[in-house]
Amino acid sequence: MQSYPVLPILTVERTKQRLIDVAADLGGAALGEANQLAVRLVPDLWPLEWHLPVWLGVGFGLDETVWQQLVHINLLGMAYVRLADDLADATLDEPQRAVKNLLGRRLLETSTELLRSLFLAESPFWRHYEAYLDQWRQAGESEDLWRDGPRERLVTDWRWLAWRGAPGKITATAACLLAGRAAAIAPLELCVDHIMAATVLLDHADDWQEDLAGGQFNAYVTWLSGLPQHAENVDRNRRQVLSALMQGDGDDHHSYFDLIDQHLQRAQQFAGQVGSAGLCAYIEAFRRTAREQSAGQLAAARKTYQDALASLVAGFASV
Repeated sequence: MQSYPVLPILTVERTKQRLIDVAADLGGAALGEANQLAVRLVPDLWPLEWHLPVWLGVGFGLDETVWQQLVHINLLGMAYVRLADDLADATLDEPQRAVKNLLGRRLLETSTELLRSLFLAESPFWRHYEAYLDQWRQAGESEDLWRDGPRERLVTDWRWLAWRGAPGKITATAACLLAGRAAAIAPLELCVDHIMAATVLLDHADDWQEDLAGGQFNAYVTWLSGLPQHAENVDRNRRQVLSALMQGDGDDHHSYFDLIDQHLQRAQQFAGQVGSAGLCAYIEAFRRTAREQSAGQLAAARKTYQDALASLVAGFASV
């Protein structure tokens, strides 16, 4: 999906090293955890989070040292969010949990200190900062509410999905305020929300079988099955999704990806108001990727079904 401006590899590596350095005095286990995060949080998997401060900073005319600092802050925030996700895993033992908590506190403290070096205590930035963190917390707390559907909630309550990525708006708003572009904050917030909603929906389409097996809520399953997502329905939900993929032209599958594209179209409109060429290019690339995934996923599912049917017929013929 790389038809948009990206950071040089050397800049990426320096930024990842700064993440690791944050944990240098916390002991071997925390340092090892920081190294693992640096490996996990690569730009290819997190392109918006890595590059949004760059696209905005360059477009708004910020000094390179400023937007590089915002990239660093964003990476610290991403790492903190990933650790919070890890801590939701009930299988973690106490030593693992202690290390992740220790590193998480350091990451949050460091990122906050860096932001305080950019904004005075009375700056309106901090109101946005608290709002975004609150959105993120609400999104995490609401996941179980989605399990019973109905699928229309994915349309009406889409912000609850989008807010999983709300911390990414922190440095975006910072770039606007530092550049004297406060009027860009409102359309930028909506742009990022629509991109994040599309990102979650696309990830769920890709991961639906793993999520179903692991007991995780999955939006794609909600859209194609409609059955409550509880342990007793795992097999029925799997059959419902596969049946929906085989029926007709796969209408439910296509309407799900239409929902993704609608979010990205809205994101494009708001990105145009912000005036960031890099962000606009990223969204267009994202739309192409989603269309390709839609076609490839449906074709792969149907081929698997046809191969299984052919094998079954061949088995009967050999009896």
